[in-house]
Amino acid sequence: MIVMMLRDTLRLIGAKDGPDGAVTIHQDVKVFASRLDAGTSITHKLSLGRHAWIQLKDGELKVNDLSLSTGDGAGASDEAELRLHVETDSHFLLFDLA
Repeated sequence: MIVMMLRDTLRLIGAKDGPDGAVTIHQDVKVFASRLDAGTSITHKLSLGRHAWIQLKDGELKVNDLSLSTGDGAGASDEAELRLHVETDSHFLLFDLA
C-alpha cells in the first residue's frame, strides 16, 4: 500500500513540522519519495534560496538536463524548479533543503 502512495507523485515523507503523516525532522528540510512509471514527468518548485538533493535508488531519471542512473545523486542550487522525467520505472528521494 505504501508503494501505491508513492506512484507517480512526490510524496512528503519527512519535514520540520511533520504534516500529513510525514515524520518530523528537526531541520529545515522536506524529504519526498517517489516511484515514477516509465515515461512520467513531474515538476518540483524550489522557493528562493532553497537547494535540492536527489538520490536515485533504481532506474534512470533526468533532472532538468542532467541524466542520472541507479545509485547516482545530484545537487541543485539556484534553480526555480526541477523537471523530473523518467524513461524507465524509477524510485528516488528528493531533499528540499535550506
